[in-house]
Amino acid sequence: YRRRLWRMLVSLRLLIAPPGRRAGISADERSADREHLRLAWLVALGTVPAVIAGLFFKDFFERFFYSPHLVSIFLLVTGALLFCSRLAVRVDERRLLWWAALLIGVAQAAAIFPGISRSGATIAAGLLLGLKPGEAAEFSFLLALPAILGAGLLEFLGLPGGGTSAAAAEMAALLPGFAAALVSGYLAIVLLLKVLLAGRFDRFAYYCWSVGIAGLVLL
Repeated sequence: YRRRLWRMLVSLRLLIAPPGRRAGISADERSADREHLRLAWLVALGTVPAVIAGLFFKDFFERFFYSPHLVSIFLLVTGALLFCSRLAVRVDERRLLWWAALLIGVAQAAAIFPGISRSGATIAAGLLLGLKPGEAAEFSFLLALPAILGAGLLEFLGLPGGGTSAAAAEMAALLPGFAAALVSGYLAIVLLLKVLLAGRFDRFAYYCWSVGIAGLVLL
């Protein structure tokens, strides 16, 4: 989505460029800028629930990470969300409205619970709100960027040394894991988009249910 992100950044010129430079923007470019500026605003709005949950309820959410049983239960919940996406009614010209962006943001905030898939919950919410599969996936991943970058920054500042050289050394030790997550995450997104666009998104539910049930039985 690098092109979309670039256009969103460029659209900020409507807000910060001097009036003289704004007058030089063609009508077509101005129209495209308005649409991308609107998208940037919706992403910012959809990020608010995760920001509130992460800043004010961090300790509450972290307690759930120590219970494999709860993780297994939340995997079952994720499976239910994905399965329900098959009930979505496709609307050809459904425009993403501010309240829908906020609801998708709430789904992202709920994914702080371990076992709730962030992309699964947000894409399923988008589909149930009438978005096309490609649009739901795009907004989901655009919504991930500020949330993941913000969470990463908070974790970095919380490392020993409070973001100083000691924290930098700690981060260096995490680089191999970062590289592995980058490669596997990219491949997973490619697979996810192919399955989603093929109309088979609900099939991920069976994986979540299998792992969740196995976790409850084995643990």
